[in-house]
Amino acid sequence: MLKIRSWGVINKISQKTTIFNDQINNLKEKNNIPYGNGRSYGDNCLSDNHLIKKNKFLKLNHFDGILECSSNITLYEALSKIVPKGWIFYVCPGTSYATIGGMIAADVHGKNHEKHGSFTDYVQEFTLIHPKKKNIICSKNKNADLFYATCGGLGLTGFITSCKIKLRKIKTTNIRTNSIKLFNLKNLLDQFDQDKNEFKVAWIDGLNFSNNYKIIYESANFCEKSNELIHKKIKQFQIKFFPTFLLNAFFIKIFNWLYFNLKKESNNICHIYDFLFNLDKIKNWNKFYGNDGFLQYQFVVPNKNSYLVINKLFKYIENQKLRSYLIVIKKFGRNNMNYLSFPVQGLTVSLDLKMNLKNKQFINDFQKSINKYGAHVYLAKDSSLNKKIFKDSYNLQKFNKVRKKYNLNNYFNSHQSLRLDL
Repeated sequence: MLKIRSWGVINKISQKTTIFNDQINNLKEKNNIPYGNGRSYGDNCLSDNHLIKKNKFLKLNHFDGILECSSNITLYEALSKIVPKGWIFYVCPGTSYATIGGMIAADVHGKNHEKHGSFTDYVQEFTLIHPKKKNIICSKNKNADLFYATCGGLGLTGFITSCKIKLRKIKTTNIRTNSIKLFNLKNLLDQFDQDKNEFKVAWIDGLNFSNNYKIIYESANFCEKSNELIHKKIKQFQIKFFPTFLLNAFFIKIFNWLYFNLKKESNNICHIYDFLFNLDKIKNWNKFYGNDGFLQYQFVVPNKNSYLVINKLFKYIENQKLRSYLIVIKKFGRNNMNYLSFPVQGLTVSLDLKMNLKNKQFINDFQKSINKYGAHVYLAKDSSLNKKIFKDSYNLQKFNKVRKKYNLNNYFNSHQSLRLDL
């Protein structure tokens, strides 16, 4: 019996798992969902029947920088083949263990979104399994409606079996990082605007809003004078004992104090994996919050409302005495044409919370209060939003039209899509 779970530790013992190679024969109606490596934080990868592709392939065009691969290849597996040849993806998320198909379905973004946009901006085409039409090739010029619905469509438009992706040429895997400390939200927003580095991210102490904020701001660029190309093995360690009784305000304050004060302002050179995939070093970090799991609440807000909304969030957290290990802020650039696109030009904020009713209620209450400012939630990490608040923040007309046109509602549904009536 295969154990299916999301990374937020929402577990499901699945007795209905369809494992296939290149075709899914006789797919029954109702609730099916593609399943990759279980790195979605919420319930969008969970359903009654999980579709899992078995065979893998990967082919690199060294001259044009086009990667053709199966959807079940992980980012780390792909990097191991392309990086030594001087290629990398334009956009990488915070984990290297997501599958390529999952990255398309979630339209992942990275720390360089302002400059290079989202992952699907570089997807040239993919092949999609449809229960009746079999294989459909989709691109921005062919079956475009299905292409834009599938990119960011969370597996609700069919199963991506293979894809072609445009890669980025690099001459080194070394980057120069710059780390500084800030104590004011306005200064942080100014830093995001003024910093010309490609990669940018900020960490904020989630329990220290009454006085000066404690902010660690990091940015990075590829080293211009380095020619070292190395696919670095990510050494993982597994924590076997999780003292969940430490997840209270006192110990979180100690953790955040140590993290902030032991972190030095610096200008260093490191491997790009160390900057992009730092959490991958802990194999089971998702268990920190115990067996009940965790929530990650991530929203984006347009630039013109960013200070107001983020300041509102900090006050709300303090008044409600919520506990979050860390709050992360990144800057977004242009949006794309995907029907369920998450990014808009502005700032995205994410915070981890223990899975409980109080924190679920907080997410709904706070999101309801900021919908009017053009803010919306990242669906790839959601597991608690209610359908009214969701529908007030997303325009679903084009996406729903594609689902209806291809009769997808009868075949592909997740726990999340049923919860949100998507």
